[in-house]
Amino acid sequence: MKQKIREFKKNQILEEAVEMISEFGFHQTTMDKLCEKLDVSKPFLYSYFDNKSDLLIEIYDRVAQISSSGIKDIIRSDDSPEHKIRDIVTYLVKLNIDVQDLCSIYMQEEKNLPEEKRLEIRAEERQLDDSFTRLIEDGIVKGVFDVARPRIATLSIFSMARWVHRWYKPGAIPADEIASEIADYALRLLNYKIDGSGE
Repeated sequence: MKQKIREFKKNQILEEAVEMISEFGFHQTTMDKLCEKLDVSKPFLYSYFDNKSDLLIEIYDRVAQISSSGIKDIIRSDDSPEHKIRDIVTYLVKLNIDVQDLCSIYMQEEKNLPEEKRLEIRAEERQLDDSFTRLIEDGIVKGVFDVARPRIATLSIFSMARWVHRWYKPGAIPADEIASEIADYALRLLNYKIDGSGE
């Protein structure tokens, strides 16, 4: 029970930190301001996080875990390359909409991470890039994709999916529609073909 209560309080701190960093940026967010907003003492806050860097690392770990685990599950499935591509893009777009503030921080505050953590995050992203590129290459071999440079296609598609948080406005267009449309764009970028003909 004590562990559950501690985890609950930790999540409350993180939620407030995410909101503040998203609105004001990492440098303008201080532990003092966070204490004031949460109405807690410094000793209480520091019993969970030693400093702002620890907060930022926790945020990155959570986004990376959610993102990579979802993508890896899709890649391990028995679906065809084109279905995996569609599912991965849909997943990433919905993630960027569902946890918009978290994804905003993830894409913009990397420079404020400790060097060791920054290198770790980039290594994990390269692994996902490699896996996605292999999916495209598999599709090329099977005759459903036609692109000259799979790696550039990977980076283009991931950029398209991961920056949705920058322009998405809640309530404007349903998330499912946006995700489906961007997945369509991704397959068109790959010159997706059905039975040897274009969509």
